[in-house]
Amino acid sequence: MNTPYEGARFVSLIPFERRENPGGEKIELWQSTHTFLSVLKGDVEDHAVLLCNILLGFGLDAYVAIGISVNGPHVWVITRSKLDNKNYSTVFWESLTGQRIAVDDQKIFRFYKRIHCCFNDTKFYANIQIDDTVFNTIYNLEDEFLWKSIPSDKFYGLPKYSFTPILDIIETDKFKIEVDLEKQIKSKIVKFRKSKNYIKLLCSALEMKTAWDGKLSYLISPALANYELERISNFTYGNEEFKQSVKNYVPEGYTFKGYPLQTTEIDSDKIFSTILSNEVYIILLIF
Repeated sequence: MNTPYEGARFVSLIPFERRENPGGEKIELWQSTHTFLSVLKGDVEDHAVLLCNILLGFGLDAYVAIGISVNGPHVWVITRSKLDNKNYSTVFWESLTGQRIAVDDQKIFRFYKRIHCCFNDTKFYANIQIDDTVFNTIYNLEDEFLWKSIPSDKFYGLPKYSFTPILDIIETDKFKIEVDLEKQIKSKIVKFRKSKNYIKLLCSALEMKTAWDGKLSYLISPALANYELERISNFTYGNEEFKQSVKNYVPEGYTFKGYPLQTTEIDSDKIFSTILSNEVYIILLIF
């Protein structure tokens, strides 16, 4: 990870798992970062703590925030940059998606409602302002009339891990995984098209076959890189050039149709199940 944005993207790709008891009530269990990275799944609190750790590592003034979103109780991350002695520029980071939004952005109300407290590895602040809505809250955490803090001696007196296990680095051949995964999904698509009776009839009547175009695949690759860049930095580039290259390649009288799919899985069965669960992909598979 070379930037905080890549860190946010990394955290968002770790699968979300809500822990519930048999009655459907949420189980309040916060995993250690080591456990979270070991099992590679966790609740929103686990994602937020890891993201805050990463942002702190990049030297940002970062905190885990606890409050209310439009969907109910929620945990996210905030970062601050000082404008003057009393004012700060504050950004909310959504650990489950990697999305970032400035607190003075009017769109903030679409996602967040109230902020109750925030903390990091050395500080804890409780919001004691009369209006604790995220838009009207003043994020000068050092102002004791706005935020109630835990004394530093109490904070440092909390028990800490005496030993933190080190995660093993597993070397993987990403290129081989990518090639094998592509072959497996192609095979599943061919089998799916052959399995449909009405597809068989259509194919026999029109002599339609499943074909793969290597050059077109190569022309599409810039779009895939652009989708990933957009999720990391909220920036896109080369859209017009991509359209031109596809338009120049597709013969006259033919139509190019495509729809991007993002998944955090590298299991071809799970990926294909995701494809089949969306009617847009089904249409593309059939035709």
